[in-house]
Amino acid sequence: VHGIAIKMGVIPCCCKKEGEASLANFDDGNGRNSFKADYGSLILKKTLEFPVAERNINIFERNAGFSFSREALLNFLLKEKSTTESYEEKLNTPQIRLWLKWGSVFEPSKPLLKIRFSFGKDIEPMDLIELLTHKRMAWDKNLLAYKEVEKLTSEVSIYYYSVKSPILFVQARDFVEKRVQFSENSVYYAYSSSTPDSVYPISKDFQRCETILSGTIIGMEDGEFVYYTFSQVDLKIPSLPRALISSFFPTSTKSFYEELTKALAKYKENKAQQKP
Repeated sequence: VHGIAIKMGVIPCCCKKEGEASLANFDDGNGRNSFKADYGSLILKKTLEFPVAERNINIFERNAGFSFSREALLNFLLKEKSTTESYEEKLNTPQIRLWLKWGSVFEPSKPLLKIRFSFGKDIEPMDLIELLTHKRMAWDKNLLAYKEVEKLTSEVSIYYYSVKSPILFVQARDFVEKRVQFSENSVYYAYSSSTPDSVYPISKDFQRCETILSGTIIGMEDGEFVYYTFSQVDLKIPSLPRALISSFFPTSTKSFYEELTKALAKYKENKAQQKP
């Protein structure tokens, strides 16, 4: 169960390609453009439709008639961010709020987590996004592997990653996901979900799991930078009592936040030391 909360932070690795230019304007609320650096495929075009190939759409999305238009994805992410229906708050601190409910529009029984992390107003959002993407392996001890296996457009890619087992003596888990990411009104958004297993070979060393839905929103709220993440996954673990499952989430979420804030501080310090 620990792996569910850890998995929620994983968003696409976006590596800059030579000649690509920044297209977004991420205002930090103080008139600074925090996306001033050239960051390649992370900074996205304002396309209306995302070309998610038919073979990458999973059974949950097919059954729900899910749309991959820009408008539909934005509405889906914002609705999940703002809704309180059926959610139960499991953690409330100045830095972390954690909610849990059972089931989603895609699947009726698996736990769906929603977390709001606060980072104050003095961080660079680019640093946060870099640490959650292509610098993730440097600090996240639960992640075993992470790679892009197919790039469909600058906004849509297929990713493979594996994580340590959330339970002792249980096989490590892996995921294959399609990721859609875009910016809108100075806010970064990402949506991901599993592809059918046929998209990437299954390894005997891992239990292939399913990301039923996963979302990320990073931007300014109430004068500070916040990182919303929500996720519903199937870790292919035999059923456990709901009360027992729920009890794991606050601890694992706090641990994730502590490790991420340490990584942010270290990354900021390293950048300062490299300045002439």
